[in-house]
Amino acid sequence: MESLRDAHRRKWGGSSEEVAVYRAPGRVVLRGGAAVAAVDADCYVTRSRNAGGELRVISENQGEERRWPVSALPVVQPMGDWSDLVVGAAKELFRAGYGVEPANLRVHSGVPVGAGLGAGVALTVAVAWALLDGRAVEEAELVRVCRRAGSRFAGQPWAELDPLATVRGGFVGEWPGEGAVVVMEGETVEGFAEMVRGTAGVHEAWRAGSGCVVVVTDAARAQGVEEQIRARYRLACGVEPRVYRGPAAVGWDLAR
Repeated sequence: MESLRDAHRRKWGGSSEEVAVYRAPGRVVLRGGAAVAAVDADCYVTRSRNAGGELRVISENQGEERRWPVSALPVVQPMGDWSDLVVGAAKELFRAGYGVEPANLRVHSGVPVGAGLGAGVALTVAVAWALLDGRAVEEAELVRVCRRAGSRFAGQPWAELDPLATVRGGFVGEWPGEGAVVVMEGETVEGFAEMVRGTAGVHEAWRAGSGCVVVVTDAARAQGVEEQIRARYRLACGVEPRVYRGPAAVGWDLAR
């Protein structure tokens, strides 16, 4: 956390005590969209006060900066890029009756873009938490705000389960039995899902976006199955996969 605060201070100034850190995990949509689970890949947003009446954000991943007068939030329009999710969260919080204070934000995300892991959802939720800055908000209200920021403002086809899994940091929806979710992202995944379906301890495997395979395993054998899958992936694809183990590795959070 201190490295994130230090990077924020190098950009925006201020003391470490003035910099708050907020985190939201990525998520993966399970078969048919009836269930969604958070994964162990996070988006971080750091926040400090802005003295100029603006909302300013820099994305370390994109290498870009955006700024808007807070007074313009009611009429701000999408730009068609990553920043729509930032200002969309601010606009929808304002519409929901939450005052948005001028702030400097820095985004650093470990959720891969385009891998089916909900990088945009994680960004939106982390920004919303940063703009709330510790104020209480009901889970359902936060989910509605984030969904509207994505679907209404930024044009993303999100269902409520998308931000809900990220807000909870766990599993939501319906899924038969228990299991562990392992998401592997690499350069080549064609045919890999079919290959691992025959692995002992694997309930199901399928491709879920560009460079992404979802594997649902027997929870009791999750670690051993993951080692087998890593070895088969290296053999089949010639690269080391990035593996994200969802919180289901120790049992599903079935609260709805």
